[in-house]
Amino acid sequence: MTEQWAEGASQHPDPMSAELQAAIKKSSASDSDSFSIFQKITAHVSRYLSSLTTPQGLSAVAASLIMVSLAFYYSLGVNGALKANIALTAKPIAARSASSQAAPFRINAGDTLKTGELFQVTITTNKARYGYVILAGASGRIKTLYSGELKADEALIIPDTEEWEKLDYHSGTELIYLIATKQPVPDFDKKIKGLKTVDEKNIKELFPNASLHHFRFEHE
Repeated sequence: MTEQWAEGASQHPDPMSAELQAAIKKSSASDSDSFSIFQKITAHVSRYLSSLTTPQGLSAVAASLIMVSLAFYYSLGVNGALKANIALTAKPIAARSASSQAAPFRINAGDTLKTGELFQVTITTNKARYGYVILAGASGRIKTLYSGELKADEALIIPDTEEWEKLDYHSGTELIYLIATKQPVPDFDKKIKGLKTVDEKNIKELFPNASLHHFRFEHE
């Protein structure tokens, strides 16, 4: 009985293979969560299994389930969500003097910096991507701090010179965003500066296939 089913299945190409491959390819286009990818693929499996009415079709179930397992394993490795760490280092106002011995200090998310203080951003990611780092300041102005390649597990320091970023006189909440994509975004500056309100929701709508991360601190 088993051999007959297997023989019958070989004469009827399994449409599930092409459908699964299409689902996997579509899912890998973005840095979405691995479990979401798994849900998309299993939805295809469910629709396919519900249409089975012949022994020949049932013979393909085992192969299809193996493909789903492999797809899930694949999503955990290659297409897992991008992990990123954004760290901030600051210098006291006194450190602007060449003769000052004031030491830089680490800023935690939600901490407060003062007008005139200097800061430097350090970013690391677990995957190679093309990254855009922007500062959405309390003044409402958007400044691109960096655009270029992100190397996996290699720290990116912004700026990488002695001329650190300086806080202006506009107090309020400051947000540093990392927008990571698999390919460069044409006219990025024009698109991001065209937003009336720069927040997580609007950025995700503007760049739906990007991985978005942020760091917030206060400015007084």
